[in-house]
Amino acid sequence: EKQQDGGKKERYQGMAVLPYVKHLSEKIRKVLNEYNINAVFKPHKTLRSYLVHPKQKTEKIKKTGVVYHIKCKTCKTDYIGETARQMKDRLAEHRRPSMSEVSPMANHLKFNKHKLDEKDYKIVDRDNNWRKRGIRESIQIRRFNPRLNRDEGRHRLSHAWDDVIKLPVTHAQK
Repeated sequence: EKQQDGGKKERYQGMAVLPYVKHLSEKIRKVLNEYNINAVFKPHKTLRSYLVHPKQKTEKIKKTGVVYHIKCKTCKTDYIGETARQMKDRLAEHRRPSMSEVSPMANHLKFNKHKLDEKDYKIVDRDNNWRKRGIRESIQIRRFNPRLNRDEGRHRLSHAWDDVIKLPVTHAQK
């Protein structure tokens, strides 16, 4: 119920439960009140979300559906790739000489007698959807311009996106 100017109470027609955003939530409440809708806000992060983690985090080496950035330990030459499988399996493939015709990193390691820097890889993006992950890989190839990638990935991106792609990443990388 809300108090009217004349002192009588009027029932709200509805209620909206929204995440609280400082400065914006107050404006939303004012607009919704004009339409006789009660706005209730909840915090993004609660004490429970900081303290309780019912699901154990997956180790980085066991993550699937990733776009990754790896480097040669010897010369720091780099490569961007993607895999639906666990990261540990993909790293093992890069070390195998039999993969030299498939993996540019394996080819580089084999013919230069270099080592893979397995501890210094980064997961730069994630998506379990094959098509979307391929787009994300193409974006990261354009962004990092790794020396060992033979092409732009599965998707040819328009160069109109270059200014956006080259912007620094503002979210925490996984």
